[in-house]
Amino acid sequence: EAAASFCNIVITDKGYTRDYFGEDAFYCDPGDPGSIYKAVENAAQSPLPEKLSEKIITRYTWEEAASVTLHAYKKVLNQ
Repeated sequence: EAAASFCNIVITDKGYTRDYFGEDAFYCDPGDPGSIYKAVENAAQSPLPEKLSEKIITRYTWEEAASVTLHAYKKVLNQ
């Protein structure tokens, strides 16, 4: 929601978050308060991410999620 609202985001560096957000997010180690602080500071001092907001608004809609889910169900049921 924050990314869709043209806000910088600070997210975990764990898992597959970079696959979704690439270089358009600020990453931190959620177990390290210093890392969180530094990422929030960097996000607060950086320009707003117009590219990320547009990507979120166009790619990550409920309609797109439903379409991908339906495709996965069809693929599994046909095998």
